[in-house]
Amino acid sequence: MRVCIIGAGVAGLISAHVIKQLSETYQRITTQIVIYEQNSSLGGTWVLNNPGSSMYEDLVTNLPKHVMQFSNVAFPESVPEYPSHEQVLNYIREFAALHRLDELIVFQRQVVLVSPKESGFLVETKDLVSQAEFLEEFDSVLVCNGVRDSSRLFLY
Repeated sequence: MRVCIIGAGVAGLISAHVIKQLSETYQRITTQIVIYEQNSSLGGTWVLNNPGSSMYEDLVTNLPKHVMQFSNVAFPESVPEYPSHEQVLNYIREFAALHRLDELIVFQRQVVLVSPKESGFLVETKDLVSQAEFLEEFDSVLVCNGVRDSSRLFLY
């Protein structure tokens, strides 16, 4: 089974982690996961210079870290109760590295079009560095591009 995840922010990374866990638990399902991220780093809105990010230099979360953390990985004790955006981003990066999710990400790859087919989806992408275009088939597509993106939904 091939799974395409659009976006390497928190939603995309958690989705990849859960699918990877299920695939390992139920070994009869072999899953190849590809995460397309149009920016040059993972973390989505937590990356200060990502287009559409609402982060600013001195931002500190308004939620305590134990509310924000993933269920299976705690924030380090050294992180204050209300972490800065940099501390949250580092935590997200460490989570991705710990679970080897960073190895699944294709950076600077924009998803141009997702088209349903009889069984699965065709996903058209564009490499934002070389401008090369690609067309790939997937069994499933998860759209995890965040609330600040201007995606369009299709109906079929």
